[in-house]
Formats: sequence, C-alpha cells, structure tokens
Amino acid sequence: MIGGRFEIGQNVIYGTNGLCRVEDIKEMSFITGETKKAYYILEPLRTKASTIFVPLKNEKLVSKMRSVMTKTEIDALLLGMPDKEIIWESDRRTRADLFHDIITKGVTEELLLLIRCIYMKKKELEALNKNISMTDSKSLEFAEKMVEEEFSYALGIKPAEVGNYIRKTIGVKE
Repeated sequence: MIGGRFEIGQNVIYGTNGLCRVEDIKEMSFITGETKKAYYILEPLRTKASTIFVPLKNEKLVSKMRSVMTKTEIDALLLGMPDKEIIWESDRRTRADLFHDIITKGVTEELLLLIRCIYMKKKELEALNKNISMTDSKSLEFAEKMVEEEFSYALGIKPAEVGNYIRKTIGVKE
C-alpha cells in the first residue's frame, strides 16, 4: 500500500485545475527502465479531458493539492476578510503580474480579495462610463470560476448562487 496525505476517492483542489478527484495512488514509470514512483492520479471534475499525475515525493507539486474547504471554513474566511484588501495597482503590467500570481497560487482568500478589488474598480469606472481592461476582466472571470467551483461543491449549491451566498454571509445588500 502506498501512503499519502490524500485518499483515493477524495475530492481536492489542485492549483488552477480546481476541483479534482483522487482516482488512484499507484507506482508508475513513464520511461522504460525508469524506477517506478508513486503518483496521485487526479481527474479534474470540471473537464474530463485530462488526467493529472502528481508524484507523491514532489513536495512542490503536492503542495498545490489541498482538501476542499468546509462550510465552516468558508464562513470563517468570509467573515474574517472585511479589513483585508488588495490595493489597485495603477501600472497595468505590474497589476497583470500580481493578478496572475494570485490566480496561479489559487489561495481562496487571495482570490476573494482579487475579485473584490477588480469588482470595486469596475464599479468605479462604470460610474464614469468606462470599462476595466480585457486583462482585468479575464482575471476576474477566472478567479470567480475558481471560487465558484469550490464553494458550490462545498456548500451544495449551484455555481450561480455562490455570489449571493458570499454577499449574504458578509452582510452586503444588493
């Protein structure tokens, strides 16, 4: 039996791939003659197009895997965020790099702060009859999808209901 932090059948979040199921943990070799290594075999639940192989001994890759948050953890995260924020970076390139780093890390709290940051700027610009850039819009869309996927699964609600759940939990009126 191969041991690991995660179990077969467990759903996990894996970096930007989002929600995945640990389908198997087994020793494999991808090159003839190479010593077999133990891998987590992940199936993304969003798209069935690919299988992800994560070597158990590669801490950098395994660190991208984490358990799906519980409702209690989600609520605590949301209620603990009001005094935290990401400041809007005026330099477009620096901002794009910052947003890319946040999305790549996939840390839910940072994704939520990113969403709020872009959303607030979007509202500010809309009042001036302006729009956010396409890059900022894509960052917002990607971050929202990542959060919606995990929250909808963990809370047992539809992805379209996640925004309302967040606003209700933190006490924001529509």
